Amino acid sequence: FVTDRLWGKDTITQHVNNLIKDPNLFTSFDLSKGVIGANGYVFLGNDYADVIDRHFRVFSFKKYSDYAETLFEKITTLSKLSHEFKSQFIVLVAPDKHTVYEEFFPSWVKQKPSELTLTQLGISDLKKNGIPVLFPSNDLISQTETEQVYFKTDTHWNIKGAEVAFRSILKALKLEEPKNTFLIVPDGVSKNIGDLGPIVGIPSNFSFEDKSYRFNFGEDQVVTWVEPMQEQKEIMIKDALARGYQKTFSA
Repeated sequence: FVTDRLWGKDTITQHVNNLIKDPNLFTSFDLSKGVIGANGYVFLGNDYADVIDRHFRVFSFKKYSDYAETLFEKITTLSKLSHEFKSQFIVLVAPDKHTVYEEFFPSWVKQKPSELTLTQLGISDLKKNGIPVLFPSNDLISQTETEQVYFKTDTHWNIKGAEVAFRSILKALKLEEPKNTFLIVPDGVSKNIGDLGPIVGIPSNFSFEDKSYRFNFGEDQVVTWVEPMQEQKEIMIKDALARGYQKTFSA
């Protein structure tokens, strides 16, 4: 609001409006739906499992305790079943974009968080109950300086992010990588708006570029395992986040 009596108000209003329209200086937001951060990264909002509050604000852990007992009971049952088949069991907690690209999240949304985030608390409780947990956040974050591991306008990781998680799983399970390993290589850029487009209301002219990647399988390239896996079986209990694994695990 600029008072009518302010000297030079017309000039001031014009410059302020130009600044607000500059996406590099100001961000758009509706915390219930999502937040547009720096470098074209868009983040899911609080309508979806209070995701912003769980990361960056004081969060009521009563909600956590209400369902944690049932969740742990199911995981423990799966762990016991796995051991009956003499199989390795590990819980993969897939980091979300809020964790991996926190540096691009608007600072004005952040408040002092609790000592433990909901994810950290859950991982801690699982480990206390003897359940091995893999949370490859550091592996993904370490790639962000040179690679892009999540789509900017989508909630999911891309195939590069899935590759990083895949290698983290192999390491956690102490499995050898394929002898002739697959390659995921850069494949230009993409400007396709992802699932956050209709959720957040991203305009069609929103300025951003995603790094694109593709599998680099040659016609004569055969992927083999160092040790035969005929007696090993794999059961993946997954949601949409794991779709990025599919080609990687099927290789």
